[in-house]
Amino acid sequence: MHRRVEVRGTASPEAAWARYERFDAWPGWAPHIRRVEADADEIRPGVRGTVHGPAGLRVAFRIDAVDRARRTWSWTVWVLGHRLILFHDLTAEDDGTRAGVDLDGPALLVGPYAPFTRWPLRRLVQAAGH
Repeated sequence: MHRRVEVRGTASPEAAWARYERFDAWPGWAPHIRRVEADADEIRPGVRGTVHGPAGLRVAFRIDAVDRARRTWSWTVWVLGHRLILFHDLTAEDDGTRAGVDLDGPALLVGPYAPFTRWPLRRLVQAAGH
């Protein structure tokens, strides 16, 4: 199943990218993420790790591609024995940034997770202090 989610916010594309780029920043815009353990500090192809969520939930991941110039990146996560691929992109707009994510995977993961992604994405593109 495939779903696309987009949100808009007033943060600059550079600020939003900085939040994406460093794993230690993820809990700040994605509060369902408690912490990230990875074999690097920043997203880059081949990095592997684990996202720690609420109630002891742990999700293994691999960063598949990163294009800093285009502000895009993708990763694969494994949830309940199923693979979910997420492709993220940031686009400059007149008044801020549009953040998008494409989700590809089994309907049992994509269906419920796609609407949920709006909340952290809105926080990602929210200007500081708002």
